[in-house]
Amino acid sequence: MSDMDSEPVIHHLPDSLLLTIFRFLDRPNLCCGVRPTCTHWHNLSFDLTLWKVLDLSATCISDDEFLLLLDEVKDHVEEINVERCSQLTDKSFQHENIFCSRLQRLHVNNTLISNDALSILVCKYPNLKRLSVYMCPRLTNIYEELSRLTFLEEFINPYLSQDMQQESFRAGLQHVMQCCPKLHELILDETETLTDDVMEEIGNACPLLTKLQFAFSPNVTEVGLAAVAESCHYLTWLNVSGTQIGLLILCTNTRLKV
Repeated sequence: MSDMDSEPVIHHLPDSLLLTIFRFLDRPNLCCGVRPTCTHWHNLSFDLTLWKVLDLSATCISDDEFLLLLDEVKDHVEEINVERCSQLTDKSFQHENIFCSRLQRLHVNNTLISNDALSILVCKYPNLKRLSVYMCPRLTNIYEELSRLTFLEEFINPYLSQDMQQESFRAGLQHVMQCCPKLHELILDETETLTDDVMEEIGNACPLLTKLQFAFSPNVTEVGLAAVAESCHYLTWLNVSGTQIGLLILCTNTRLKV
């Protein structure tokens, strides 16, 4: 038996197949499991295709661990997801002295990010296409900050709690739509202040809209949906779960995937 026959099969796999396998691993396993294995795997673990998306959601990663990892992948990462990372502080959100040159999408939902950190992020990455800040209890001026992202393509209603001193949803959304002409995706779930009049404003302000979701927003009727459909000719995806919208109007529009 040759030495090659006695070695594990995985040692003879081409790099393309190894990278395919590595893509199924989460970031901690890729860094702490793959990299120490051998020099070849260590080098492969830095391949650009593995680090376009840094998904650390719902992990217990600390500030120091996050910053160390981010510094290693800063030139590759295009999307970062740290939602529900309860141990992260503004030290991570601001990541001073680290700049992710390719970053396009950032998710910080259900975290303790502050207004100051959000403002710094917006200044640092003005070309972001998506910035998700859903259910962040320390934020109060979200709409103002999001409206500074003129390349924003996707907007998720931040769902500020009702007992907070907050901006008007309607005025805030109008400001975002006016300042972000590239918007093509809106997610406005559980928004009681979303009405047929607001839907008409959405249709007029967002002609490039392709995806619209307003599940469990009880005050929108077929009238509001019709106003959007009339203006948004590229609209192909719709989620109206938990609303008053009936199936009849949806079935008459063959463009929509419901």
